[in-house]
Amino acid sequence: GPGEAAFDCLLGLAADCVGAGRLDDANIRFTQASAVIEGHGGDWWRQRVRLEWVRAEIAMLAERPADALAAAMVAVEGAETARAPRHVSKGLLFQGVAELQSGTGDAAATLRRSATLAEGLGALPLVWQSRALLGALLESSTDEGARSLAAARNAVLTIAGDLSAELRDEWLSRPNVSALLEG
Repeated sequence: GPGEAAFDCLLGLAADCVGAGRLDDANIRFTQASAVIEGHGGDWWRQRVRLEWVRAEIAMLAERPADALAAAMVAVEGAETARAPRHVSKGLLFQGVAELQSGTGDAAATLRRSATLAEGLGALPLVWQSRALLGALLESSTDEGARSLAAARNAVLTIAGDLSAELRDEWLSRPNVSALLEG
C-alpha cells in the first residue's frame, strides 16, 4: 500500500544518505520513515527489522558503535521472531560489524552465523560480505580465514557471472570487490 511504499522510499533514502556519508540527511529521512511506521502492528515486522538495520548504519556512521549494536540486536530478534532467515542473516551481518566497531561481543561467531545462514539460503550478496569480513577478521593465515575469503571470492564471481558485460565490469571494479579479488 501507499504507506509501505512511502516507508520503503524514505528508508531507502536514509540508507543512501548513509552511503554518501550525509549523516544529517540520513537522520532526517530516518525520522520520516519512523513516523510512517508508527501505528502499524506486527504485520509490519519486515519494516521494523529494516528500520533497525538503518538505525545501526546511522549509528555506525555517527561513530556510536554501542547504539549500532543495540539496533542490530533488535533487528536480529525481530527477524528471528518472524522466522525470516535472510533477515536474520543480514541483521547478524550488521551485528558483527557493530561488534567489531565496539570491541564487544564475539564478532567472528556472529559473522560465521550470518554466513552460514546466507549460504544455506543461497543469498550470495550476504555470503560474500559476511565471509569477506570473517576472513579479514581471522586473517588468511588461518584455515578458516582462508576458506572464508575463498568463499567470498567465489560468491563475488558467481554474482558477476549473472551480470551483463557492462554491469559485470562495474561490479568487479568496485573498490570493496576488487580488493577482495586481489587479496
